[in-house]
Order: sequence, then C-alpha cells, then structure tokens
Amino acid sequence: MLKSLLFLGLLAALGFLFWYIAAYDQQSSAEVSLEDNLMAIGFADSLSQQSQPDSSATFSVEPTVINAFIEDFEAKVDSNVFQVFKSSQLIFSKKLVWPVKQILASDLNGNQLPEFWIYGQNASKRTQILAFEYGSGHVREITFPTLKGRQAFGYIGGDSLYFEKNSLVRLVKYVNDPYADFGNGYRACFYTFGKDQSFILKKTLDLENITYE
Repeated sequence: MLKSLLFLGLLAALGFLFWYIAAYDQQSSAEVSLEDNLMAIGFADSLSQQSQPDSSATFSVEPTVINAFIEDFEAKVDSNVFQVFKSSQLIFSKKLVWPVKQILASDLNGNQLPEFWIYGQNASKRTQILAFEYGSGHVREITFPTLKGRQAFGYIGGDSLYFEKNSLVRLVKYVNDPYADFGNGYRACFYTFGKDQSFILKKTLDLENITYE
C-alpha cells in the first residue's frame, strides 16, 4: 500500500515537472517571437523613414542665367524670360519659348541707344534670332534679316553671332553648295545696322575651316 502511494506520488511529481518545463519553453518562445517582431517592425519603420524625403529639406535647380551689359543697361535671360534693366530697374520683359545660347549688347549705329541681340534654338533645332533697341524709354523689337539667295545655299544651322569692328556677323554652317569656293564650310554674313533700324549686308565670306564657333 505504501509502495503504491510512493509510486503515485513520484508519477505526479514527474508529470508536474514535465508540465512546468513545457510551459516555460512555450513562454520563452513567445517572448523571442515578440522581440523578433518588434525588431522587424522597427527595421521596417526605419526603411520607410529613409525612403521618404525630409519635408524640412529644400531642393532647387539653378536656372540658366545669361546676361550682357552696356553702360547702365543689363540684358538678362533668366528661366527663358528675357529682361532689360536700366539702372537696376526692370523696363522690359518677354517670355521666350526656346532656350537662349547667348546675348550681345552694342550700339552699332552710334545713336547712343543700346541694342540687344539674342539667339538660340527651338525644339526643331532651328536657329532663332531676336533683336531689340532701346529708345524713348521703351524697348522695341527689331526684325532681324533672314538668309536669302546665296546666303541660304546649303544652310544647315549652327549659327553664332559676334561683332567685328562696326559689323554684326552671323556665322552659319553650309554643305553641298555648288557655287561656293568650298563645297562644305562656314559662311560669315556681315551686316551694318543703321539709325533707322535697317540692316545692310556688306559682304559674305565662305570659309573652309574656322578656329572657333
């Protein structure tokens, strides 16, 4: 009888021991799983924060600014807007639909009034040239001459503008011109600009090569 009671007590103690060990393992597994989940959530949050831009940061793209100066005048293109300033005061503004490559300022006709020459390319890669003159407190647009006759033979663009003495020179590229000394090359068209805002073509030179563009 006594042996039976001891045997039953031993079985009960062993059963309690097995139950306690199983319960402890389950609790430990749950704690590890919870810790892993929290770490995973924290890592995901950090990735999400890194992928989102900082709202306090500012991003800016520097606009293209080109300018030219003559006496107390400044001609400037800022973000495709052509502006003329006199003594730092804005007196003229014009929105352009094509990017500008260069601005030139001059007084070619000697009337003590500045002219402004701007050129660039449109979406079709065609050269665009605009001319302006200041007078009587206003800036007026001047019609720039187009290439005609021999000037236009074989014309393929690549225009640039520069001054030579009292002339405005339009330099262009041409190809396959049967009437030129060089079939392919560069053509320089020299213009004078009168006080009546007229243009006169002085001469045209064909060059095989040039050292600048």
